[in-house]
Amino acid sequence: MRVLLVLTATLLLGAPTTAFACADPHEPPFSRELAHAKSVFIFRLVSLRLSDHAPDSRAIIGDIEIVRPLQGEAAFRQVAFTDARCGGMRLRVGRYYAAATDQDGALIRLVPGDNSVIDISSDYALTYPPPPEESKWQWHIANYLQGVPLPSDFLEREAFLTAHSVPPPPLLQPTESP
Repeated sequence: MRVLLVLTATLLLGAPTTAFACADPHEPPFSRELAHAKSVFIFRLVSLRLSDHAPDSRAIIGDIEIVRPLQGEAAFRQVAFTDARCGGMRLRVGRYYAAATDQDGALIRLVPGDNSVIDISSDYALTYPPPPEESKWQWHIANYLQGVPLPSDFLEREAFLTAHSVPPPPLLQPTESP
């Protein structure tokens, strides 16, 4: 049995692996987007689908529901983004997001590495007892829009709220042996 474990471990460690590296596009952080936004709102992602049927397409469109407008017009009904390998968006159905944008219309378009949308689903977690209002991300955002500076812990932790991530690398195509 021990020989079998050593043999299996040796085979697994000797298997070829693929390295994948990329650099996220440098987009301003949410706090900077918030400072210049015409519209700030909370939305829930209701559905997702491919926006076209081209082979290997990563263009996605989703229907959103505005939960709470915080500033400006919140006429958005859809969000469009690309699930690119570097800085691609990773929005999930049923989760809640805060958006800060200068865009108008019914469709909000996100670019790779976009930080104008952050995941604040923890504000809507069902816990008992419910968390105090002051612990919610949207409370800090609403206060900021009223002239109260964002707390330092918000600024330190906002990177963990991003809605983008690096998806797995593409599958390797099998090579033909001569």
